[in-house]
Amino acid sequence: MNLIEFLKDIAEFNDLILINKRDEVISEVRGKFSIEAGEEWLTVKNEGCRCHIHAKLAHISSAKFITNQNKEGRGMYAIEFLNEHEDLLFKISYPTKSDLESSQTAFKALESKYGDGQSAVQFLREEVKL
Repeated sequence: MNLIEFLKDIAEFNDLILINKRDEVISEVRGKFSIEAGEEWLTVKNEGCRCHIHAKLAHISSAKFITNQNKEGRGMYAIEFLNEHEDLLFKISYPTKSDLESSQTAFKALESKYGDGQSAVQFLREEVKL
């Protein structure tokens, strides 16, 4: 599967939460995102500010579709991006407090298109490089 195409399809949704969690630090940025990729690095930009993250393309090896329920029983939808050791690099979450139906519809459409009945998708090394 093509990682950049997958990310650009995710970014079509107008309201996402980008979560970067490493050890004792968590950062969350909410908004509309755009995707840029160079030879080595991926950039996920928040279109409403100068906020962004960089991730080394070669380290992103898979993505998992995550569906959970919060304490109130409301559905939670996210896509986790993992390295080859299945360590979490970053996560893109669909907000459900404001518009559960739109978030669920967008998530399920991507899961259907890319997941092919699987909860995880693999990115081939030659497809990660542009």
